[in-house]
Amino acid sequence: MRKLRFAVVSLALLGWTWASTSSSLRAQPGCDDPEVCDADGDGIVDADERDSAGEPVDTDGDGTNDELDLDSDDDGIPDAIEAGDDDPSTPPVDTDDAMERRSPDFRDLDSDGDGIGDAFEAGADPAAPVDSDGDGDADYVDRDSDDDGVPDALEGGATTLEDPPRDADEDGTPDYLDLDADGDGIDDSESVLPDGTVRDTDGDRIPDSSDLDDDDDGIADVVEVLPRGVDGAASDWDRDGIPDHRDTDTDADGVPDRIETANDLDGDDIPNFRDPDSDGDGIVDGTDVCPLVWDRRQRDTDGDGVGDACSDDRDGDGVLDADDNCPSVTNADQADSNDDGVGDACTGPRPQAPAPPGLAGGGGCATSATGSSSVVWLVLASLLAWRRRKRA
Repeated sequence: MRKLRFAVVSLALLGWTWASTSSSLRAQPGCDDPEVCDADGDGIVDADERDSAGEPVDTDGDGTNDELDLDSDDDGIPDAIEAGDDDPSTPPVDTDDAMERRSPDFRDLDSDGDGIGDAFEAGADPAAPVDSDGDGDADYVDRDSDDDGVPDALEGGATTLEDPPRDADEDGTPDYLDLDADGDGIDDSESVLPDGTVRDTDGDRIPDSSDLDDDDDGIADVVEVLPRGVDGAASDWDRDGIPDHRDTDTDADGVPDRIETANDLDGDDIPNFRDPDSDGDGIVDGTDVCPLVWDRRQRDTDGDGVGDACSDDRDGDGVLDADDNCPSVTNADQADSNDDGVGDACTGPRPQAPAPPGLAGGGGCATSATGSSSVVWLVLASLLAWRRRKRA
């Protein structure tokens, strides 16, 4: 009885050691040909789970060689699924082989090379990877998982495979699975051009489908797409064929939307970027030297096209008005000879004290001494004649 018990224990220990520690032994008894054997039964022959020299490989570094590891890359998706089929005689699938990644899916953390980790694309149950668009290709091997025409590689937005994919509108659905990724009410498919390229209006390397401000004018697309046309099309305020969310001058007044903003300066219920007279001063923005400041005088001292009412350097002398001792007269040198805080360019020459009457150099007309004496004698002669007439 003791001998039998010893034999059972010995066999058990031997089996455990064989299955868990030896990289050269096979889990399939009697199979010693790696070209045929499939030690872990994942549908991939052992030879394909070794390196080119026939040496064992441990892709995920978990201590279990790939030929015995049911999830060699530890992405949550079983190798049996990533193999592509259950026929060990066929080589394992390498979805992004055309991209020269040269790593079969069962060892690739991004099987389709779209920049989104397989662990994310597999879904909640990696043993049954999700196929969002129902096209027969699971998302982790589908380069356009939501079939909106925008490649997942553009919608992913992640910098590393460990980063979660981008969710532009923060609605809980990542862009690569969202048919309106930025939540502006415009289908992502509308960003796809006839040649298959995806529009990026402002060139910021974010496709319009995921860009919250397609034209980078500082006004959110969700604001610019309204009001919708009768056919549901996005607003085109100036009817130039370019919808407002891609038009940098929505009202075609010559003043960029980025400057006008979505505020309503004059309170007429028309936002500035659509208002031909944003400040309500009666002067259209395109000719107004201060389109966002009520200013009917339209004075522009330095002639730079920016009115004095909205300029911080009215005279254009390079000195800001707040620091300029003569803000309306060009005086870059800021000369102030009497240190009274008012520049010489504004005060002009110092006025002289007026001269006494009758002296040359005084204010008004100068009167000579000879001229004064003549007047006196004339007065005296008149008085003398008057007295004589009175006595007579």
